[in-house]
Amino acid sequence: MFSYSNYVKIEKIHEKTEIEKVKYTLYYYRMVNGENEKDINDIENILKDNGMYISNLSRLKSNMKKSNDFKVGSKLGTYTLSSSCLKKLGEVICLKDTDYIETEGVLLDENCFIGKRDFLDKLILQANNCYENNCYDACATMLRRILEILLILSYRNLGIEDDIKDSSGNYFMLEKICTNAKGNKTLGLSRIKNDLDVFRDIRKLCCT
Repeated sequence: MFSYSNYVKIEKIHEKTEIEKVKYTLYYYRMVNGENEKDINDIENILKDNGMYISNLSRLKSNMKKSNDFKVGSKLGTYTLSSSCLKKLGEVICLKDTDYIETEGVLLDENCFIGKRDFLDKLILQANNCYENNCYDACATMLRRILEILLILSYRNLGIEDDIKDSSGNYFMLEKICTNAKGNKTLGLSRIKNDLDVFRDIRKLCCT
C-alpha cells in the first residue's frame, strides 16, 4: 500500500500551511483508506508522528469552519472535504506512485538533486538506497548511469550530441564520452574534467 510517509515526501506536505496539511491528510485517508471523515485530533497526531506540528489547534479548527473546503462530519470533532475541494486536490495529487524509494539522502543530497527530471529522481533515490544498505556495487552502477545521463543531456542541450555518437547514431560508451568531454571546448567543463575518470570508476569512492 502507498504509505502516508511516502505521500508526505512526494507531495512535500512539510512545506505546506497547517490548513493545507489537514486537507492533504484528509484526502489521503479518504482515497487510500476509505475514511470519508476523520477526527481532527487524530489528524493532529498523524501530522505529529510525521514531524509536523499544529501550533494552535483551536485557531486551526476556527479557520476550517470558515473555509468552503471543509464540512463538519457526522460525529463530533470530525471533518470531511467538500466535493469541490476533492476535485481540486484530485487534479494535482497522484496516489499511484507506489515505487517511491525511501532514503535518508546520505550520499546525494536529495534537496539539491531531486525534482529536476522524474527518471533522474528514481536513479538518485536508488543510488542513495543502495549506499545506505551497503550495496556498493549496485550504488556504483546507479552513479555511473547518472553521470552518463547528465553528460548526454549536457551535449544535447548544447546541440553537440553528435560528438558522442557513432556512425549509426548510437551513443558511445561512458569511457569514450568522458574522453570527449575532457577536450570538448563547446562543452567547456571546468576543473571537474580532471575528475571524470574518478567519477566513472565510482566504485572506489563508494567503498571508502
